[in-house]
Amino acid sequence: MACSLARGMYIKLLPADDVVYPFALRDQVAVLDTDTLHAIALVASARHIINETGKVVLTRRFSRRLQTLSGNEAVNRVIRSGGNGIGEGGAVMFRASLLQKAGPFNSSIFYVLDLDQWFKFLQYGQLVYLPQVLSAFRVSSDSSSVRIAGQQRSDYIKFISAVYKNKVYGLTPFNYCVGMFKTIIFTELKKLMYRFVIR
Repeated sequence: MACSLARGMYIKLLPADDVVYPFALRDQVAVLDTDTLHAIALVASARHIINETGKVVLTRRFSRRLQTLSGNEAVNRVIRSGGNGIGEGGAVMFRASLLQKAGPFNSSIFYVLDLDQWFKFLQYGQLVYLPQVLSAFRVSSDSSSVRIAGQQRSDYIKFISAVYKNKVYGLTPFNYCVGMFKTIIFTELKKLMYRFVIR
């Protein structure tokens, strides 16, 4: 994978049709640069959801304020949210050295490969969440996106179950159950959004 060829201290991914806004690198690098003890594994931020033309449809936030969370605390909050609260590749920055500790992205679980990797990284440090919008994730209104939403739900449910069984993450039974319920509800809402809102 391309990440293995990185030679810098930090890695920020940019999926093909997504957007990184001005100051994204500045703001996220500043957080990692001040962390001389390497206690931080990930820096994430709020992001826009945009349609094919670049119109902002909604803003997704994990929090409305700056937060620093332990790895297991972040995992529990993300699962409880019923979705990828940390964000896609464009919303996150991490230390290149973490790839040696946590291993590469797992492409066999395509629809949750980013969240799976963030959780593996969070075994080695904290999550810092920046409330400002620093990236945009593009979605499509075509019928294939609706079908993908169903597959995403299936993959995410399997992923939650795997996280719950892996005791290293400390996922509580309550957050597991809430996450399962919200995943089902949010997938149906996502399908409606793809059909009627993303235009």
